[in-house]
Amino acid sequence: MSSQKNKKQLKQSIKDTNIIKKLFILTVIVLALSIFIIKESQPLTASLDENDSNNQSQSNENQGNQMQSNQTSQGNNSQQSQDQDLTPPEVVITSPSQTIYNTTIINLSFNVVEDSSFECYYSVNQEQHSIQNCEQENQLFLTLSEGCYNLTVLAIDEYNNSGSQTVQFCIDVTPPVVEQAFPSGVLTTSNVEIEVHTNENAYCKLSSQDLSFNQMQQLFSITGTMIHKQLLNLEQGHYVYYVKCKDVAGNAMDDSIVIEFDVNLAPTASIDIKEAKLRDDIYLLKKSTYKIELVTSEPVNQPTLYYMFNDDTAKKQISLIGSETHWVGYLIVQDVGEKIGSIYFTAKDYSGVETRDKVVALFMIDTNPPGKVLGVKYNVTNDYVVIQWQQPSDCDGCYYNVYRSTSPNVLKTDFYKQVCEPKILEFAKDLASYSSVYYYKISALDKAGNEGLLSDEIAIHVGLDNNSNNDLVNGLSPELKLEINNTVKKLDALQLDIDWALKNLESIHDETLRKAMTTLGLLASTRDAKNKIIELARQAQDLYNVKLDSNFKPEDVKQGLKNILKKAEAYKKQVCINVDVTSSLEFKQKLSQPEMSLVAIEFAKRYGFDQEVKEQFLKNISLLMQDIDVYVEAFVVKVKYLDNREEEKLLVFKNIQSSKVLEDVIVVETIPKAIATHASDVNFLQSPKVLKDDPMVYWRENSLLNKELSYVSLNTDIESLHYAKTVVVPNPELFLNHESFEGLNNPVSASSATGFSIRMIPKHVSVKNLVFGLGIVLILGLLIYYLRISSSSPGLSSSSASPSVLMNNNFSMRSMQSSSVQPSVMAGMAGQELSLILKRLREAHVLANKFHVYGLQGFNQVKSIYNDCVSKVMQLRYKISKYFGKFLDKHVDKQFLELEYLLNMLYAKILILEKLARAHDFVDGKNLAGLSFIIPEILNELDIVEDVEFQKSVLQALDYFKQVLFVNDTQSLHNGLHGWGL
Repeated sequence: MSSQKNKKQLKQSIKDTNIIKKLFILTVIVLALSIFIIKESQPLTASLDENDSNNQSQSNENQGNQMQSNQTSQGNNSQQSQDQDLTPPEVVITSPSQTIYNTTIINLSFNVVEDSSFECYYSVNQEQHSIQNCEQENQLFLTLSEGCYNLTVLAIDEYNNSGSQTVQFCIDVTPPVVEQAFPSGVLTTSNVEIEVHTNENAYCKLSSQDLSFNQMQQLFSITGTMIHKQLLNLEQGHYVYYVKCKDVAGNAMDDSIVIEFDVNLAPTASIDIKEAKLRDDIYLLKKSTYKIELVTSEPVNQPTLYYMFNDDTAKKQISLIGSETHWVGYLIVQDVGEKIGSIYFTAKDYSGVETRDKVVALFMIDTNPPGKVLGVKYNVTNDYVVIQWQQPSDCDGCYYNVYRSTSPNVLKTDFYKQVCEPKILEFAKDLASYSSVYYYKISALDKAGNEGLLSDEIAIHVGLDNNSNNDLVNGLSPELKLEINNTVKKLDALQLDIDWALKNLESIHDETLRKAMTTLGLLASTRDAKNKIIELARQAQDLYNVKLDSNFKPEDVKQGLKNILKKAEAYKKQVCINVDVTSSLEFKQKLSQPEMSLVAIEFAKRYGFDQEVKEQFLKNISLLMQDIDVYVEAFVVKVKYLDNREEEKLLVFKNIQSSKVLEDVIVVETIPKAIATHASDVNFLQSPKVLKDDPMVYWRENSLLNKELSYVSLNTDIESLHYAKTVVVPNPELFLNHESFEGLNNPVSASSATGFSIRMIPKHVSVKNLVFGLGIVLILGLLIYYLRISSSSPGLSSSSASPSVLMNNNFSMRSMQSSSVQPSVMAGMAGQELSLILKRLREAHVLANKFHVYGLQGFNQVKSIYNDCVSKVMQLRYKISKYFGKFLDKHVDKQFLELEYLLNMLYAKILILEKLARAHDFVDGKNLAGLSFIIPEILNELDIVEDVEFQKSVLQALDYFKQVLFVNDTQSLHNGLHGWGL
């Protein structure tokens, strides 16, 4: 009963409010019209008084019938000038516009601004036609053939004043024709340029499959004119490409042009010199015999391999045996001192394409061993032993072999470890585990691997001199001690390899390589691996101190050692030993209108733009990009790791430069599928948000003047970067709030702040009327204020949060009463109110998403109402603009009332959604008291919404709540919800 009573009170309140409101509106309109009549009559009275005074003065100065005749004539002329309209009609052609159409049926739409009666004519290329029953709004359809036209619309009023407007447009319904296409036959280069010539300006696409134009992904990098080019980097093989083009009118080719050719590249080769050291891509050779393996890119006839020293012109051939792509030879290095040389390759493939004298490797021969290590000394303490020696004078960057034995006369068969500095540290307890006396010899090795003479032998006594030998022996079995010692040796050797890798990386000074290493974090990862290996070595050493109690198991120590080595292998994978740039690319981005349109379409989908808003959004993007330059630098990097893995990565660096500071914009990056098939395949140095998984990502920038953008991909098709586009767009949310579906001439337009831009004021409005109209706007402002205050509704009031408050404070409650609504609202006011409605509509959309209750069908109905409101706003926008400064007709005013009714229903439903969301929280928290308080409110407000389907979905949600809350308590369920009417 209370809900029925509330419903009646709501309807009566709305009815009373509408009566008061109509009386108030009628009073304001009468007042405005009175002021207007008074203002317009004053200049007319003054003019008549002035004429009477002039006539009297003229009569006093001139005597006779002639003067009287002149006076009569002058009076007649004055009367005629008052009666005759000298203002010509204004013709505004809204369609067609100055563009190219791909249809022969043209919609001619135009408006005529004229108070008196008039006639209309139109001419197409000077062929004139009369328009029957011409009105202020006119639309007719013309059937024309292909070609360009001058279309003129002429209006002549009853006073013979004429006004006209002319537009020029073209009709093109024929797709472009490809007149020439290249290349064909057999090509011997990897850089292949696809070139297509069309008979008209067009956009062309390329695909390896025969698809429709819209399905093809690859747009020519040079297109938009009659010549279209695309550079491809291809491997050897047979290629078939399909090309389709679309002209600027939108006519696309039905049949593809097929471009077919073969790429037969000259054979390439790589060599591997077994047992030789490789530093900075240069093989270091000493006096020895080396096996050389040659691998060619394709089967070849007998290849030729020879080497030549830089200071010599004599070619020294290396004999090869093998077949097709694998060949083997031997290089004998004599004692020649120090020399630098190159290895050359010459071969022909089976089709006769030849590679001649191609350098495949560089090498350096060094057969001079370093000098003998001198000055070996040591120091023994309770904890460790330090052994040091002098570096030979001719051994810059040498390594050192350490030989150790527990018996005198150390030989090279007693190799212990290799170190990179003239110093080693031994833990005393490790040495004391096996023997109290150790014998050492040291030798130096240069970069080529030449080893110098062994140093003099030294003997080190451990534990005997300091009486601590017994404390150093922990009781582990010799087998376990040996296994721990071997593990430590392996970790020491691995640390030595990492030290060598770090030295190699730190010696790189090439700017591009250093930029690549910084971007990929190669130095940091290698240093991190070194620290982790040092920690693993410490853990292995700690196993000497394992407690020999009842819980001790030798298997645990062995498993611990296995785990340490397993971790070491994992850390080994992050150690970089070499970096090389295999290809690079630099260019300035070229951006076409279709590419900007693709970005605009994605934002239009996300934010629900209609066609008009999407077009205006695209115009804003075009204006922004006029002030922006994007410079692209990219290179493919080959990274070699310590575990012999090789990876190629594409590094992309973009510099976005704006000629002026841009506030609150979105930077969008579109990446072609040749580089990444999904946004997750790309490693961005600055994490973006994903607009589309295709991928298309974006960053929001509060202020943009200069921005660096970079990312890394494992796909290394560097030429595809020409299709990776960076587009700067206005913030769509601010764009919607700033624009009431109006066009912009600038990214931020001062004229559009009120919701209707100044360009919508008719040209014939005089300054006097405009100033006076401002006075009326002030009165209408009071009216709007009144409508806001008087729009509160008892059925929609609530003590809860924002939706009800927003509705009551921002919408006038014009209730729907009858179909014969009297015109009462001026279009100027309607434009302001429509702008307010748009703002509230967007807020309603945000709230509806905020209070979305999962599984509630009512939410989908709210979305449907929102879409219906948007549609009605777009219909009203154009009609209101035509009535600027005038009263709306019945139909427009009725549409306005329907729109406001829908908005109030929208907010009423959002309020219920909000309370349902709170009820959902009470159910999750098992809060019976809170649920008992809020459900009667929902039921009371639900009675106001005259929507059976919505009510049903809400009741279903409440039924779900009670089932969850009282699943194990049937009696409480019955008692607790009986009072709710469920």
